[in-house]
Amino acid sequence: MFRSCYKETVFICTLYVLAMGTTHRVSDCPRDKVEWGQASHRLNCSHDVWNTTNKYHCLPAANLTTLLEFCYKRPRAQVDEGLCMVFIEQKNILHYYRCSKFEEGCPNTRYDSDEMYKFPACFEIEPTERCYLAEAQCQPTTRQVTGLLDTTLSTLVNESSRSTTAYTNDKGFNPLPVIYVILLIGVASAFVFWMNRRKQRKHSGFQGGKMSFLLQ
Repeated sequence: MFRSCYKETVFICTLYVLAMGTTHRVSDCPRDKVEWGQASHRLNCSHDVWNTTNKYHCLPAANLTTLLEFCYKRPRAQVDEGLCMVFIEQKNILHYYRCSKFEEGCPNTRYDSDEMYKFPACFEIEPTERCYLAEAQCQPTTRQVTGLLDTTLSTLVNESSRSTTAYTNDKGFNPLPVIYVILLIGVASAFVFWMNRRKQRKHSGFQGGKMSFLLQ
């Protein structure tokens, strides 16, 4: 009796797992029909045009923190215009998101949920802020902006330094020898001036002594 119940429980759990399918987190979704078909083959989803179940989907998670690709075990959904689709992973069901605040890219016609590649704005998300990039208020965090500015400034400084060094090397100009020559000329000029003044003073002293001797 116990063994029979155990087998039935395992069988039911197996069916449940198969019905749920497997989701995979991805960094981007296919951008056209060809890429979409290749991804569908990779996951071994259904390619029968008459079969509406087990179709390849690539959608944002309902909380907009990641993108998910999977073979949807339930029938694909027919989606009205003005809606993007998301996936509630905990319940394994599709849901919709009204995209009326999109600046551009919101679906303007009806489509099937396994044709999301026609509207890429529906899976272009900002995971940190949990929003769609097509929404005007969807902006990176302050930390991300600050980091980007710091990186850009550092890059500009490095590029400027390298450009200055390259220019100096190309011209073959080194200012140190010129500075040394100027200093030497200055020292030599000062020394010559000092020697001339000293001679003039000695000559003046000698003439003064001679005049005093004659007066005596």
